[in-house]
Amino acid sequence: KGMKLLKSNIIKLGTGTGNAHTMNGGKLYLDRQDNMFIIADKNTVLKHQEHKQIRLPEGKYLVEIVKEYDHFLEESREVID
Repeated sequence: KGMKLLKSNIIKLGTGTGNAHTMNGGKLYLDRQDNMFIIADKNTVLKHQEHKQIRLPEGKYLVEIVKEYDHFLEESREVID
């Protein structure tokens, strides 16, 4: 309830490379806190130019960005793909 259907199939743009994580099939939604969700149907496939395709089983998924922590610099950052 209160979620916005996105018209784009782009899940996340790459940083400076022009690559993108995209989705064929299924639907993308944003909730009121800007959390992204995938509602996958039986034909949902995740794609990226540098990886194999991933077929998602039907279901609901929360999209989270993986972070890594550098103990020497004592900072965290998004994993760059």
